Amino acid sequence: MSNIAALEPGNQEMEHTKEALSLGALHLQLLEQYAPPSVLINEEYDLVHLSENAGQYLQMAGGSITRNILKLIRPELRPELRSALYQATQRKTAVEARGLEVDLGDRRETVNILVRPIVNMETSLPFLLIIFGIAAGKEPEVDRVTDEPVTKHLEEEVARLKTQLRFSNEQHEFQAEELKASNEELQAMNEELRSAAEELETNKEELQSINEELRTVNEELKIKIGETSLFANNLQNLINSTDIGTIFLDRAFRVALFTPAARNIFNLILSDYGRPITDITSKLTYSELLEDAEAVLEKLSMVEKEVTTVDNQVYLMRLFPYRTTDDRINGIVVTFIDISTRKVAEEKLKETIGELTRFNKAMISRETRMIELKKK
Repeated sequence: MSNIAALEPGNQEMEHTKEALSLGALHLQLLEQYAPPSVLINEEYDLVHLSENAGQYLQMAGGSITRNILKLIRPELRPELRSALYQATQRKTAVEARGLEVDLGDRRETVNILVRPIVNMETSLPFLLIIFGIAAGKEPEVDRVTDEPVTKHLEEEVARLKTQLRFSNEQHEFQAEELKASNEELQAMNEELRSAAEELETNKEELQSINEELRTVNEELKIKIGETSLFANNLQNLINSTDIGTIFLDRAFRVALFTPAARNIFNLILSDYGRPITDITSKLTYSELLEDAEAVLEKLSMVEKEVTTVDNQVYLMRLFPYRTTDDRINGIVVTFIDISTRKVAEEKLKETIGELTRFNKAMISRETRMIELKKK
């Protein structure tokens, strides 16, 4: 049965595949062993793969780890390899550098370097194959490294570097001019800020002085307000306690102030401030108050009259100018003193005096008749 299984088509294909893979691995192993050493790099000159014997041409230096072939290659091979890489990249063809001496430590060798551009068909990425030594058989048709392309390349590099340096110098000069202008502007701004700071300091001192003055004035105003409040309280208590009806009129005969006793004569309320006195009703039977007020303003002398009300109350009315502390006339002061009791007393006194006079006259007449009778 084992013979039958071996003869089945699936098993035969697997055997052929294994045989092909083993032969391919053997072929690659033989190439690594007998073919010239080689390395594969990408377009950035970084190592992608190297053969087993290619490491002898590389040298690791101290510092950061790198894969760049130009930094890993031995120094004796670096200039020619750099030129060959450049020419192979520019021309898209193989380039060879021949007869290069290299010190491998235990021996010196003369090697040839072949650089061949390769395009990966799967990724379309360019690669470069570097082969050290000469393969057996016919030499490949390649371009030789010459001094003329290297010199031309170096000249181009020098020209490009000069252009970049000139452009960098121009940019540096332009930036230096800008920095100089900016520095001058900053200095001017600094001077302005210093001046502004000095002005602010001066203003601060002035504000402090004004604040001190305002504090002093505020204290004085507090004292004045206290005195005014005390005076107002005294005046209000005086007005409320007096029985004299008083009305303050301005120069247009509008009510400016009145005492509670004035309401016994005029129908005054708080909203009557600023109203003409003639617009306010009263109990007076006297209608010449406005004419008397005008006369007081004209002659600046007091007017005094007795007036009565509809309920038979008698008042002594006095009108005199309202003078300010600087002797200015700002209106009229009208006062009403209730003299009804006094008038009643005066009437009673008059009646008593009349009776006494009549009694005295009667007594005199009686004495006179008695004297005449005695004479007879």
